[in-house]
Order: sequence, then C-alpha cells, then structure tokens
Amino acid sequence: MGSSGAITSIAIAIIAFSLSACDQIGIGSRYELSKDSKGRTLRLDKRTGEMVVIDGDRIISLRDAREDERKEREAAEQVGKFKYWPVMQLENFRAEVGLTTVWRDGHVLYAVEFRPSRKSGSKDQSSTSGDKKVTPQEKFDSTAIIQAIEKRKFFLIFFDVPFELAREELNFSRVVDEKNKPIALTASGRITMSREAYQKVDEWNVRWR
Repeated sequence: MGSSGAITSIAIAIIAFSLSACDQIGIGSRYELSKDSKGRTLRLDKRTGEMVVIDGDRIISLRDAREDERKEREAAEQVGKFKYWPVMQLENFRAEVGLTTVWRDGHVLYAVEFRPSRKSGSKDQSSTSGDKKVTPQEKFDSTAIIQAIEKRKFFLIFFDVPFELAREELNFSRVVDEKNKPIALTASGRITMSREAYQKVDEWNVRWR
C-alpha cells in the first residue's frame, strides 16, 4: 500500500506539472509582440484580436493611442501656425503695437512692430510721448514719435492671466520710407517656452522704463 500510494502521488504531481506547463505555454502563445515606429511595444491578443500599446508602465488600447496621436498632431499643427494678436494702442507714445508669434521646437518666435498712430492720443490737445511734451503740430510726426520710443527700453511680456510666463527686452530696428524717414520700429527674436506653456498664453503686453 505504501509503495502504491507513493506512485500515485508522483503520478498526480507529474500530471499537475504537465497541466501547469501547458497552461503557461497557452498564455505565452496567446500574445504576439512587435514594435511600432516610435519604439513602443505592441501586444496583439490572438484570441480577441485586441491590440494594445505598452508605453512604459502604461497599457493603452490602440484606439486610444491613435486618438492621443491625433490630438498631438492637431496641437502641434495649431501652435505651428502664425498667430496675429490684436493690435495694442500705446496712448503715452501715440503709437500702436502689433505682434505675430509662432511656436517652433521649444521656442516662441515673435515679431513686434511699433508704428505711429493717429488713433492714439487726443487730436485736439498736446500729449506726452513718454516724458516729452509735444505740440499738436508734432503730434503725427513719425520721426519724433519713433525717437521718443527709442529712448526707452521696452519689454514684451506673455501672460497666462494672472501669471507672467515670459519677459523679453526688445531690440529695435528702424523701418524707413523712400525719403529715409523712419515710419516704424520692429523687433524680433525667440523665447524658450514649452508648447504647453505657449498654448496657455492668453494675453500679451509691453512695458517700458
């Protein structure tokens, strides 16, 4: 009896091991792994046909992954378009300021233009250009206005209201007409900023000192 019982126990153990091994082989052969163009692991379930993306410690359905990629492309396309911000009136300088921006590779590229404006300041009274008083006759003299602006340091500021995201000092270049008379000032450059931060920019301004 002792010998027979031992043989039976061994047989049961062998059968259990065999079943376990078969089960493990079945689990292993259920999935097929591959790589996509981004180096992520793709796992195909041969039983259900479901495919998921293994990205680090996350398992994402292929449908969700494609949706994420679509949103990513749309966001990249949006920030990659030139944005023309509303023109700002600088009453103190009788000038208007225009701003154009675009996001590229971790930077905001900007172009600013200051141009004398008849919309800024009163047409009937003397006004100040920065600190300098000007007469009505001088009011729309682009040279006088531009010279007053050039005497100051100007800064371009981006906001995610109420937070300031970036501040950049502007370096001006003159724009002249055919008579070599200055008619505008321009400044361009780039500011380091993530795409996510740029998408949050909802206001801009200029400050001077």
